[in-house]
Amino acid sequence: MTNAKPESEAEFLRLLLRHENALRAFARCLLPDWNAVDDVFQDASIVMWQKIDQLESSDGFLPWGKVIVRFHCLRHCERVKAPYLHHGRIKELADLGGVTPNALYKKLGRVRQLIRKCLEERLSATWT
Repeated sequence: MTNAKPESEAEFLRLLLRHENALRAFARCLLPDWNAVDDVFQDASIVMWQKIDQLESSDGFLPWGKVIVRFHCLRHCERVKAPYLHHGRIKELADLGGVTPNALYKKLGRVRQLIRKCLEERLSATWT
């Protein structure tokens, strides 16, 4: 395949299938389980097809796809986090851990910072 912009559904599908394993592995680095990867990859694939006209050349499909997959992974994590935190789980978990909810929020904040740093390091390594 040339580095020309994909113009047809068949070309898009060839690119998606060629890079599917790499995109799924990338998503798995960001998500806790393969079920979440399946959900995110399905949604990201639809968006990739809808935005195919934004892809400048077929050579750039993998990095372009990673940006879309990354966005959907982050969105998935936010959706999962929101109901978990809003249903009183923090107080319940704090009680189980023998700490105050405020102390647990602080610990979670430190964990999030560590996770963010780790993800940024992994993402920067994939782009270099």
